[in-house]
This record gives sequence, structure tokens and C-alpha cells, in this order.
Amino acid sequence: MKRLAAAVLLSISLAAGSASAQVQGYIDGRTYLQRTDADRTVYVMGLYDMLMEMGPLANERAAAMVRQAERCLRGKGSVQLRDWVDSYVRSKAEYLQYSMSSNFIAAVMTRCPA
Repeated sequence: MKRLAAAVLLSISLAAGSASAQVQGYIDGRTYLQRTDADRTVYVMGLYDMLMEMGPLANERAAAMVRQAERCLRGKGSVQLRDWVDSYVRSKAEYLQYSMSSNFIAAVMTRCPA
């Protein structure tokens, strides 16, 4: 919960100082990669926090995936996670058209297989 609060506060402060931080609606890989490093980091950490918060509410299979991702990502920094996601999105041209929520889950599952 502390990470979520920190991500929200950081995103608000970035939005106040940067028009590019004001992200609304569907974000595809192409749009994501056009953002600044700081904006992408905040976005990825928001997706990570959402995944961790929603995991316990999911069905058992999805909850098990979230637990695996949490174990795998424990101790990783926000920039490292962002770099993993960036690398995944850049790895195939078709990933640029996919939603970032899909790309994020796929990137994490690629790094943290069950």
C-alpha cells in the first residue's frame, strides 16, 4: 500500500510539472515508449501495484501467478522493472500495438515463469 501511495504522489507531482505525465485511457506500447523515463517508471510501478493489489481478489490460477511474480520481483528496483518492460515492448514490432497492461503482464511472466 505504501508503494501505491508513493506512485500516486509521484505521478501527481510529475503531472503538475510535465504535460507528458498526464496519461489517460488506453496506452499502447508505442505511446508508452514515447514517454519520458520518469513517466514510464511511474506507469510501470502503477501497473505493478495494481497487480499486487488485485492478485488476492483473482481466481486461484491468477492469484498463483501474482504470488510467483511477487517472489520473482522482490527486491527489484523500479528502474530495473521499467527496463524489463521497455525491453519486452521493443523486442517485437507487434508489441507496440498491444495495450500496456497486456505488455506488462507478458513482460513479467517472461521474466518470472511459473
